Amino acid sequence: MVETIPRRNTSEAPALHGSLAITFVLVFALIVLAIPASAQVDPAISTDWQWRNPLPTGQTVFDVVMVDAAVGYAAGEGGTVIRTLDGGVTWQWLPTGVDAWLTGLDFTDPLTGTVVGELDLEGLILRTTDGGATWQDRTPPETPWLEAVRFLDGDDDVGVAVGQSGTILWTLDGGETWEPRSSGTTSWLKSVFMLDAQRVVVVGTGGVIVRSVDGGENWSPVSSGTTQRLESVSFGDDLHGCVVGRAGTALYTSDGGASWQVRSAATSEWLEGVDHRDANTVAAVGHFGALIISTDGGFNWTAQAGPSENFLVAVTYLADGALLATGYSGTLYQSDAEITTWVNRQQGSTNYLRGLDNATDQIVVAVGGEGTILRSVDAGETWSVVAGVPVVDLAEISFADANTGLAVGEVGTVLRTEDGGVSWSPQETGSTVNLADIHCIDATTAVAVGSSGTVLRTADGGLTWQSQSFSSWDILEAVYFVDSLHGWICTWYGKIYHTDDGGVTWTTQFESNLDLQDVFFCDRLHGWVVGGVDGNAIVSTDDGGVTWEVASALGGAYFYGVHFTDTQTGIVVGNAIFRTIDGGLTWQEDLSHNVRCMDICVLGGDVGLVVGGVGAVLRAGPVNPTGVVAAEVPRRVGGPRAWPNPFNPVTTISFAVTRAGPVTLMVFDLGGRRIATLADEEMSVGSYNVRWDGVDDAGEPVAGGVYLLRLETWAGVMG
Repeated sequence: MVETIPRRNTSEAPALHGSLAITFVLVFALIVLAIPASAQVDPAISTDWQWRNPLPTGQTVFDVVMVDAAVGYAAGEGGTVIRTLDGGVTWQWLPTGVDAWLTGLDFTDPLTGTVVGELDLEGLILRTTDGGATWQDRTPPETPWLEAVRFLDGDDDVGVAVGQSGTILWTLDGGETWEPRSSGTTSWLKSVFMLDAQRVVVVGTGGVIVRSVDGGENWSPVSSGTTQRLESVSFGDDLHGCVVGRAGTALYTSDGGASWQVRSAATSEWLEGVDHRDANTVAAVGHFGALIISTDGGFNWTAQAGPSENFLVAVTYLADGALLATGYSGTLYQSDAEITTWVNRQQGSTNYLRGLDNATDQIVVAVGGEGTILRSVDAGETWSVVAGVPVVDLAEISFADANTGLAVGEVGTVLRTEDGGVSWSPQETGSTVNLADIHCIDATTAVAVGSSGTVLRTADGGLTWQSQSFSSWDILEAVYFVDSLHGWICTWYGKIYHTDDGGVTWTTQFESNLDLQDVFFCDRLHGWVVGGVDGNAIVSTDDGGVTWEVASALGGAYFYGVHFTDTQTGIVVGNAIFRTIDGGLTWQEDLSHNVRCMDICVLGGDVGLVVGGVGAVLRAGPVNPTGVVAAEVPRRVGGPRAWPNPFNPVTTISFAVTRAGPVTLMVFDLGGRRIATLADEEMSVGSYNVRWDGVDDAGEPVAGGVYLLRLETWAGVMG
């Protein structure tokens, strides 16, 4: 049975709330029922995956705020937080350690800020006091999904967060603690603005506006004159404000939000973000690049050409009157002060990437939609776009050596490189089917597969191709050779084929109803195929395919790629990234930033690269000496978590190490006496499982009761 290690119910630093059976604020409790044997550390190879293309991110950026003329922050899906220190020109990606939708943020100074959002369908509040280098979880128990947060200008302690089901949370200590307030509505609240410590306006779905004039103690509904979804609210002074929303909705107030007028927005597009520069100058953005400007506080609007046709979600004014607009797929545009020209601050390609392979441990090439080829010469740290490639969708790539490689794609496309991916030339295949995968056996021999049961084989480096055909209705998704003779093909309709003569002939090894997507073997005996009816299955063999075992599904995950570095250590990718260190008996989910991952390769056994949607390239592993390193942070999953809990006779404690160094994990009784030391050693970056079966340091079983965990790392003491 496949087990997963969940991410959600985890600890914070320095205060922890463990969650399975008992929740504590400052300690993590284990309830022991009775037990026998010893602790065993399982070093997993899981690490955080960091963005390497496009930069700073390819994720949707939901909110953006400038703290001063130079420093600003933005937040988005996949746990994304990015920061600028030069007024929006360049941006740094700040890892938060969570696969969350971060939909709102606010900073009270260049170092102190709060982001809110959703993690596993529950609310999330993260707070930083060091400019995003580290984050602390400040989410109250049972908090619904949160959408927005705002702190009072001039009083850093007072803030409000809003979200699902009419949720309003109030803080009086700068976001350390939050108290719920009754809003009087069950609508989804989308945006909030604080006029002063007493007056607050909140907007949401169904045209809902609620207002407080007593510091959030009481809330009253205000007629908006619309039932459209309201997305964003902003004020230019104590009286004048505006709201924007769906279907070009624009509202205006001149009395501090006590009443509202429906105004013409000069567009019918869905408007999602609005910001005031002053009492008169306002900008709003929306879908399909919609941009509207007002010079009278939002009473009248004029449509203007936006930066692109991308969906824009948030906007903020810069010190010189320029605009910064963010949106889908990492959209990040900055205008000039006259708002007539725009510069794209996102770097790299956003075209869908489907395949990648390495020519050496430093040279890696990825391929994707519209003839996109990206190349890295520093083990995936930085990437450049290869020019001069035919504009066809490319599906996969394979290198035979440091120089020779082939890429395949739609309408029978095969491209060949002889210089490690610097340049590419088309090869004539005589086929017009869509090719899905290719494997270079050596510099002259390669096998490609695709739709209509097509197999193409070359023995002269791609100059000529011989066609083989399986069932014409089948779609061959992937091919892999472990040596010059032994290879496997998997298909959309659940078949696995095998060859022992280099692809000259093929026999059926496995039939099912699984839509299989990728195949990998680490030797002639041990192989894995991923896919499933909904992309959710891992099929494995330890006898070269004579027999195959279908593993249990991993939750709602689905997979497109698989890679093993040996018979025990492997990675599968899809709508999530999972790792195993026991040959697939158990799997642990990595931080994957909510990216649809299509393919993976491993360099030198310790660097992993994944490609996927929105041009995503994710990298995990040691930083290349010439590369850029992102700030280290304690992950939300970093604190100790035990399951089952209560337990009998054994429990597993999970924690993450985000910087290599000494780690100590100890068990104490309620009297403060150390009972057992479960780990005391140098640990590398990764996630770890420690089994404890309830014996103390002397090897004697402990009595049933409540025990405390203490985890000491570079980040401090947890527990």
